[in-house]
Amino acid sequence: MGFSDTILRMFAPVAEVLSFLPRESSVRSTIDPHPPAPSTRKHWLERLHRWYREPRQRVLDAYLADSKNIAELEARVRDSGPRFPSRYY
Repeated sequence: MGFSDTILRMFAPVAEVLSFLPRESSVRSTIDPHPPAPSTRKHWLERLHRWYREPRQRVLDAYLADSKNIAELEARVRDSGPRFPSRYY
């Protein structure tokens, strides 16, 4: 095995990804009338993110919904954003 074989073996997957030809798995799914069902279980990081984020999002939505007019809504959106101790540029 020479240097050129190693280079070719290294770049073959990159060339496959960059080509516009359908992959073997996509060809199989068009031929198979019953493709395997995708997993419905979410990754544990996704579940942790949803557990943490959804209640906070509901509270923020309720806070923004209480605004009386568009100016108050814009002020609340500005106030609810990230806070920087000083200018960040």
